[in-house]
Amino acid sequence: MGDAIEQVKTKIVKELLSELLLRYPRLRNKVSYNVVAYRDIGDNNPFELMNSSGEFTKDIEVVKSFVLGLRDTGGSDYPEDVAGGLMEIAKLKWNPRSTNILFHVLDDPGHGKDFNDTYLGTSDRFFTTPPPGRRDPKVEIMEALKALRNKCNVQKIYMLTIERKNRVPWSSAKTVSAISAISAQLSSDGKNSMVEEVSLGCDASRLIRVIVG
Repeated sequence: MGDAIEQVKTKIVKELLSELLLRYPRLRNKVSYNVVAYRDIGDNNPFELMNSSGEFTKDIEVVKSFVLGLRDTGGSDYPEDVAGGLMEIAKLKWNPRSTNILFHVLDDPGHGKDFNDTYLGTSDRFFTTPPPGRRDPKVEIMEALKALRNKCNVQKIYMLTIERKNRVPWSSAKTVSAISAISAQLSSDGKNSMVEEVSLGCDASRLIRVIVG
Protein backbone atom coordinates (compact mmCIF):
# COMPACT_ATOMS: atom_id res chain seq x y z
CA MET A 1 0.00 0.00 0.00
CA GLY A 2 2.95 2.34 0.57
CA ASP A 3 3.58 2.82 -3.14
CA ALA A 4 -0.13 3.46 -3.68
CA ILE A 5 -0.21 6.17 -1.02
CA GLU A 6 2.64 7.97 -2.74
CA GLN A 7 0.68 7.84 -6.02
CA VAL A 8 -2.32 9.33 -4.24
CA LYS A 9 -0.23 12.15 -2.78
CA THR A 10 1.17 12.98 -6.19
CA LYS A 11 -2.12 12.82 -8.07
CA ILE A 12 -4.48 14.35 -5.50
CA VAL A 13 -2.27 16.99 -3.90
CA LYS A 14 0.36 17.94 -6.45
CA GLU A 15 -1.80 17.59 -9.56
CA LEU A 16 -5.54 17.67 -8.85
CA LEU A 17 -5.90 20.14 -5.97
CA SER A 18 -3.06 22.46 -6.95
CA GLU A 19 -4.11 22.52 -10.60
CA LEU A 20 -7.77 23.04 -9.66
CA LEU A 21 -7.04 26.27 -7.84
CA LEU A 22 -4.58 27.42 -10.47
CA ARG A 23 -7.15 27.04 -13.24
CA TYR A 24 -10.25 28.01 -11.25
CA PRO A 25 -9.26 30.33 -8.36
CA ARG A 26 -12.92 31.35 -7.99
CA LEU A 27 -13.65 27.89 -6.60
CA ARG A 28 -11.40 28.34 -3.55
CA ASN A 29 -14.35 29.15 -1.28
CA LYS A 30 -17.06 27.29 -3.16
CA VAL A 31 -15.96 23.64 -3.08
CA SER A 32 -16.00 21.71 0.21
CA TYR A 33 -13.79 18.68 0.87
CA ASN A 34 -13.48 15.80 3.26
CA VAL A 35 -11.19 12.76 3.41
CA VAL A 36 -11.52 9.34 5.03
CA ALA A 37 -8.48 7.05 4.91
CA TYR A 38 -9.30 3.42 5.62
CA ARG A 39 -6.97 0.51 6.21
CA ASP A 40 -7.90 -3.01 7.24
CA ILE A 41 -9.94 -4.78 9.87
CA GLY A 42 -7.87 -5.22 13.02
CA ASP A 43 -5.31 -2.52 12.23
CA ASN A 44 -4.43 -0.19 15.11
CA ASN A 45 -5.89 2.79 13.27
CA PRO A 46 -8.33 1.32 10.72
CA PHE A 47 -9.93 4.68 9.88
CA GLU A 48 -8.25 8.06 9.77
CA LEU A 49 -10.60 11.03 9.43
CA MET A 50 -9.50 14.45 8.29
CA ASN A 51 -12.11 15.93 10.62
CA SER A 52 -13.32 13.82 13.52
CA SER A 53 -16.62 15.72 13.57
CA GLY A 54 -17.38 14.68 9.99
CA GLU A 55 -17.61 18.31 8.87
CA PHE A 56 -16.38 19.33 5.41
CA THR A 57 -13.91 22.17 4.87
CA LYS A 58 -13.31 24.73 2.15
CA ASP A 59 -9.68 25.12 3.25
CA ILE A 60 -7.77 23.22 0.60
CA GLU A 61 -4.53 23.53 2.60
CA VAL A 62 -6.10 21.40 5.35
CA VAL A 63 -6.84 18.70 2.76
CA LYS A 64 -3.30 18.81 1.38
CA SER A 65 -1.75 18.57 4.83
CA PHE A 66 -3.91 15.60 5.79
CA VAL A 67 -3.24 13.63 2.61
CA LEU A 68 0.50 14.33 2.69
CA GLY A 69 0.61 13.11 6.28
CA LEU A 70 -0.89 9.68 5.56
CA ARG A 71 1.37 6.70 6.24
CA ASP A 72 1.23 3.02 5.35
CA THR A 73 0.65 1.01 8.53
CA GLY A 74 -0.71 -2.44 9.44
CA GLY A 75 -1.94 -5.04 7.02
CA SER A 76 -1.84 -8.78 7.74
CA ASP A 77 -3.35 -9.72 4.38
CA TYR A 78 -3.82 -8.03 1.01
CA PRO A 79 -7.54 -7.06 0.90
CA GLU A 80 -8.64 -3.87 2.63
CA ASP A 81 -11.77 -2.91 4.55
CA VAL A 82 -13.58 -1.37 1.60
CA ALA A 83 -17.00 -1.98 3.17
CA GLY A 84 -15.94 -0.31 6.42
CA GLY A 85 -14.50 2.63 4.52
CA LEU A 86 -17.77 3.24 2.66
CA MET A 87 -19.74 3.01 5.90
CA GLU A 88 -17.49 5.67 7.46
CA ILE A 89 -17.87 7.89 4.40
CA ALA A 90 -21.66 7.65 4.66
CA LYS A 91 -21.43 9.01 8.23
CA LEU A 92 -19.81 12.28 7.13
CA LYS A 93 -21.85 15.47 7.30
CA TRP A 94 -22.70 15.77 3.63
CA ASN A 95 -24.85 18.70 2.55
CA PRO A 96 -27.88 17.07 0.88
CA ARG A 97 -28.63 20.33 -0.95
CA SER A 98 -25.23 20.32 -2.69
CA THR A 99 -23.98 18.47 -5.74
CA ASN A 100 -21.86 15.79 -4.07
CA ILE A 101 -19.18 13.65 -5.69
CA LEU A 102 -17.12 10.88 -4.09
CA PHE A 103 -13.63 9.94 -5.21
CA HIS A 104 -12.79 6.50 -3.83
CA VAL A 105 -9.14 5.51 -4.28
CA LEU A 106 -8.31 1.81 -4.05
CA ASP A 107 -5.43 -0.44 -5.06
CA ASP A 108 -6.53 -3.76 -3.54
CA PRO A 109 -9.89 -5.53 -3.31
CA GLY A 110 -12.34 -5.64 -0.44
CA HIS A 111 -12.76 -8.75 1.68
CA GLY A 112 -15.03 -11.63 0.72
CA LYS A 113 -15.85 -13.84 -2.23
CA ASP A 114 -18.11 -11.21 -3.83
CA PHE A 115 -15.30 -8.65 -4.02
CA ASN A 116 -12.02 -10.56 -4.16
CA ASP A 117 -10.96 -13.08 -6.77
CA THR A 118 -7.25 -12.23 -6.61
CA TYR A 119 -6.07 -13.06 -3.10
CA LEU A 120 -7.54 -16.35 -1.89
CA GLY A 121 -7.06 -18.61 1.12
CA THR A 122 -4.91 -17.13 3.86
CA SER A 123 -4.39 -14.02 1.73
CA ASP A 124 -7.97 -13.02 2.64
CA ARG A 125 -8.75 -13.75 6.27
CA PHE A 126 -12.43 -13.03 5.72
CA PHE A 127 -13.02 -14.61 2.32
CA THR A 128 -15.98 -16.73 3.44
CA THR A 129 -16.91 -15.38 6.89
CA PRO A 130 -16.95 -11.75 8.12
CA PRO A 131 -15.05 -10.93 11.32
CA PRO A 132 -16.83 -10.77 14.71
CA GLY A 133 -19.12 -7.78 14.97
CA ARG A 134 -19.34 -7.27 11.22
CA ARG A 135 -21.87 -8.40 8.63
CA ASP A 136 -21.59 -9.71 5.11
CA PRO A 137 -19.59 -6.99 3.27
CA LYS A 138 -22.15 -7.05 0.47
CA VAL A 139 -24.87 -6.04 2.94
CA GLU A 140 -22.67 -3.35 4.49
CA ILE A 141 -21.77 -1.87 1.11
CA MET A 142 -25.39 -1.92 -0.05
CA GLU A 143 -26.48 0.00 3.05
CA ALA A 144 -23.62 2.49 2.67
CA LEU A 145 -24.45 3.12 -1.01
CA LYS A 146 -28.13 3.52 -0.17
CA ALA A 147 -27.28 6.17 2.44
CA LEU A 148 -24.87 7.95 0.10
CA ARG A 149 -27.50 8.09 -2.65
CA ASN A 150 -30.63 8.89 -0.66
CA LYS A 151 -29.45 10.67 2.49
CA CYS A 152 -26.19 12.32 1.40
CA ASN A 153 -27.19 13.12 -2.19
CA VAL A 154 -23.98 11.71 -3.64
CA GLN A 155 -24.63 11.75 -7.36
CA LYS A 156 -21.49 10.08 -8.64
CA ILE A 157 -18.80 7.79 -7.23
CA TYR A 158 -15.52 7.70 -9.14
CA MET A 159 -13.46 4.63 -8.25
CA LEU A 160 -9.87 5.73 -8.80
CA THR A 161 -8.02 2.47 -9.31
CA ILE A 162 -4.29 1.86 -9.05
CA GLU A 163 -2.41 -0.83 -10.96
CA ARG A 164 -0.82 -3.35 -8.61
CA LYS A 165 1.93 -5.87 -9.29
CA ASN A 166 1.29 -5.77 -13.05
CA ARG A 167 -1.89 -7.79 -12.59
CA VAL A 168 -4.36 -7.98 -15.47
CA PRO A 169 -7.14 -7.44 -14.62
CA TRP A 170 -6.19 -5.24 -11.72
CA SER A 171 -6.61 -6.72 -8.26
CA SER A 172 -9.45 -4.30 -7.48
CA ALA A 173 -11.39 -5.17 -10.65
CA LYS A 174 -13.94 -7.47 -9.01
CA THR A 175 -14.52 -5.00 -6.16
CA VAL A 176 -15.25 -2.16 -8.58
CA SER A 177 -17.53 -4.36 -10.68
CA ALA A 178 -19.43 -5.63 -7.62
CA ILE A 179 -19.93 -2.15 -6.14
CA SER A 180 -21.13 -0.86 -9.50
CA ALA A 181 -23.62 -3.73 -9.74
CA ILE A 182 -24.93 -3.05 -6.22
CA SER A 183 -25.33 0.63 -7.07
CA ALA A 184 -27.31 -0.27 -10.19
CA GLN A 185 -29.63 -2.49 -8.14
CA LEU A 186 -30.42 0.48 -5.90
CA SER A 187 -31.36 2.76 -8.81
CA SER A 188 -34.97 3.36 -9.81
CA ASP A 189 -34.64 1.30 -12.99
CA GLY A 190 -32.24 -1.29 -11.56
CA LYS A 191 -29.68 -0.42 -14.22
CA ASN A 192 -28.29 3.06 -13.56
CA SER A 193 -25.11 2.76 -11.49
CA MET A 194 -23.60 5.92 -10.02
CA VAL A 195 -20.18 4.19 -9.97
CA GLU A 196 -17.57 4.83 -12.66
CA GLU A 197 -14.02 3.50 -12.73
CA VAL A 198 -11.19 5.88 -13.57
CA SER A 199 -7.48 5.08 -13.49
CA LEU A 200 -5.60 7.19 -10.95
CA GLY A 201 -2.93 7.45 -13.62
CA CYS A 202 -5.23 9.46 -15.90
CA ASP A 203 -4.62 13.10 -16.73
CA ALA A 204 -5.63 15.22 -13.72
CA SER A 205 -7.55 17.51 -16.06
CA ARG A 206 -10.17 14.78 -16.44
CA LEU A 207 -10.82 14.79 -12.70
CA ILE A 208 -10.88 18.58 -12.64
CA ARG A 209 -13.60 18.59 -15.30
CA VAL A 210 -15.64 16.29 -13.06
CA ILE A 211 -15.42 18.78 -10.19
CA VAL A 212 -16.17 21.94 -12.15
CA GLY A 213 -18.85 20.31 -14.29
